[in-house]
Amino acid sequence: MMEKDQGAKDGRSSRGSLCIRLLGKGGSEHSVKEYIDSFLGGIKSGGSVFSGGEDGGCPGFSLENRGLIFRGIPGKREEGILLDYLTGSYQKIYSAPDMMEPALLRLFVSGHCPHCPGALRMLLGFLDNGLISLEVVSVDHCPDMASDYQVMAVPTLMLAGKEDIFRWTGHLNGKDIEDALCGVNPQLLSEESLLNILESGDAQRLVAMMQAENLILPNFYNLLIHEKWTVRLGAMVASESIILASPDLGEELLEWVWEKRESLDDAVMGDMVYLMGFGRPSLWKPRLASLMSLSGVDIREAIEDAMAALEAS
Repeated sequence: MMEKDQGAKDGRSSRGSLCIRLLGKGGSEHSVKEYIDSFLGGIKSGGSVFSGGEDGGCPGFSLENRGLIFRGIPGKREEGILLDYLTGSYQKIYSAPDMMEPALLRLFVSGHCPHCPGALRMLLGFLDNGLISLEVVSVDHCPDMASDYQVMAVPTLMLAGKEDIFRWTGHLNGKDIEDALCGVNPQLLSEESLLNILESGDAQRLVAMMQAENLILPNFYNLLIHEKWTVRLGAMVASESIILASPDLGEELLEWVWEKRESLDDAVMGDMVYLMGFGRPSLWKPRLASLMSLSGVDIREAIEDAMAALEAS
């Protein structure tokens, strides 16, 4: 296995003649062929082009000896980055050297996205690993594919086969991606990565991750008591789902909140009291009652609402 992996890495890192396979079907492939002919003019080593037949996907091309697929036609910014990569004029920051199994990363980009070029440049560095392949999808040319993968914003990156767990939107954290590729447990995802998931409107994916791991991700707690209300709201949506669907896990989360109660300001505490209204009545009714005499008017109203919810459950 080690000899095979090393061979893959040696082949991937060579900068010889390109072998480009056309992908997709229909009239769009003709425009891709024209683009490739023009693209090869910027590479001194040249390359060969052949049709790969109808693969059922969006038209594009594959750089067979580089582990790179592009669905659609690259814009000027993406083209410049690809040329830098193919000519060796790029800086590799992350490479996931401890990977043991092959993996495919799928990156969705747009010609109008300010963060997409930086994401593409960073991810190309992973290809020298030899076990990692990258599929770049232009949502401008492949809207159906973006819809199939429920892509709502760009850049969006996912690990093929594990899209429900490893998916990033917006600013991409290279270390988190490297950890995911090396099989690091999702519970080590950074607060920034979890925040990106919430801000992309995908709170339920966090719920699925925590249910799969049967634990509350450590960096999720800080989002739940975040000073920014919109962040807190996203975390509360996820928390409510966890409490209702996985009561034991939900109680773990609520217990952490209870221990933090004296350090929380009224706005945050009011939101946390709301969540307590979804807990186990036998535990949370007496606890909430104990807070009534110690709280201000706004908190007391939140407590009354939570108590009513517990009575009705």
